Amino acid sequence: MDVDGHRRQIVASAHVFHFRSYRDAARSLARDRAALGAADGLLFGRLVFVGDPRREGFTIGLVDPRRQMAMCLWRDESALERFMQRSGIGRAWREETDEYCEVRMTPFRAHGSYRGHDPLAGLPARPVTEGPVALWTFANIAPRNLWFFWSGIHRTTPKLLASPGLIAATAGPEHMYRGAMTFTIWETLDLGVGFAYRELPHKQIVKQVRGEGRLVDSMFIRLDPYAVDGHWPARSRFASRFETLRV
Repeated sequence: MDVDGHRRQIVASAHVFHFRSYRDAARSLARDRAALGAADGLLFGRLVFVGDPRREGFTIGLVDPRRQMAMCLWRDESALERFMQRSGIGRAWREETDEYCEVRMTPFRAHGSYRGHDPLAGLPARPVTEGPVALWTFANIAPRNLWFFWSGIHRTTPKLLASPGLIAATAGPEHMYRGAMTFTIWETLDLGVGFAYRELPHKQIVKQVRGEGRLVDSMFIRLDPYAVDGHWPARSRFASRFETLRV
């Protein structure tokens, strides 16, 4: 609760950026990734490199470690503001990069957990808003199922990236590809959910993952984007589509 007795509004932020140097990128992944968890007001955070740029990070392949993504949940917007203004990590994302994009969102539905974390447990239900919706997914993959998971994602990625209504998308792995995180923005919730649960081959993969217990755990979050700063990476196929969020 805040000082007036009102419930604080949890805020989510996604940051996509490209470091100018490999040295700064290596420092980010080796040092800042661990330090991020100590940020004041942070409920949950992940900092990863973005995978194969030709597939927007969704598949295994050659990577440029200078392109990274952070996905964070904050106690409230003031915590996010303090981090961006006072934290050396937040400043580096802006000042040591030649591309920076930030999307601020409010989560309105979540289920599951990721590596023992359930940061939105008890999130009150809220009606779906009209307009763009962001989807976050987190998958903790059992080692014996790595081939199944990543081969399925390889088959699914081309259809995902060509999906009508997809405004922006990127993804990143962690723990030697035993963890996978995706960030997508859709024109409407129905379009995003429709791809996930009604379009093959993704529909069949979801069914198998659930029915056969292919994941250790997983977390899914739906969010309402309300502010953007910067621009989506210029070389991405989504650079121009992302600008529609400013309208």
